[in-house]
Amino acid sequence: MPGHIHADLTNDVATLVLDDPASINGMTPAMAQSLIEALDRAEEQARVVVLRGAGRGFCSGANLGDDAATPGQDVDGGDVLERHYNPLIRRIRALRIPLVTQVHGPVVGLGVSLALMGDVIVASSDAYFLAPFAKLGLAPDSGASFLLTRALGRAGAMNMLLLGQRLSAAEAAEKGVVNRLVEPDQLQAAVDQIARTLAAGPTLAFAAAKRLSWTAVEGALDEDLDLQRQIQGELSRSSDCVEGIAAFRERRAPVFLGR
Repeated sequence: MPGHIHADLTNDVATLVLDDPASINGMTPAMAQSLIEALDRAEEQARVVVLRGAGRGFCSGANLGDDAATPGQDVDGGDVLERHYNPLIRRIRALRIPLVTQVHGPVVGLGVSLALMGDVIVASSDAYFLAPFAKLGLAPDSGASFLLTRALGRAGAMNMLLLGQRLSAAEAAEKGVVNRLVEPDQLQAAVDQIARTLAAGPTLAFAAAKRLSWTAVEGALDEDLDLQRQIQGELSRSSDCVEGIAAFRERRAPVFLGR
């Protein structure tokens, strides 16, 4: 169904598809829970996971449509992180089998975190990464500040998080943010080849490599997720956040007052 996660298991490769093309696969709490459950099944049944988005982009971030909660004094924006999106990031971090993220088109907000959590990131040349949290009056969440700073250094992360700069797929490849850069018509074939290689590899050794790689940084990731939950809860009550979300929904430039 649209708005849910589609899963396919073929030759030890579990392909999980974010499927709400109308919103460019905007993530909802229900989708996050479905993805966690799909990852649980994949870990038991497959030897590699491929995560991709349906339609014209990978993921536009959290779905901020009319059905989403409107920020204000009675809204705790950190609650949805604590209950849905942080558990998703932690579940991906704990995944014992390799994760290949297949990205194209817009990779935005939470989508950036999902993409960068991949062990192997394969990007189409039409992909771009954008972290517009500040434009909404919000802090980066879902591990974005941690992942972007690790990938780009602090200056590069600030370009995205404060100045709202896009990171093109070509720039991401040049900076070592993604593992492979391919043309759009070569994306699926490139991912299939990598997935086959990983599926035929030493699964236990891969699990050990993933665990050792995350061990070097996982304490910082946990701290980042917890701090993001706290700060987002505070910012979701701010006037600037109310204005930022309203401007997004009304497709106009926000007018921030700094409170």
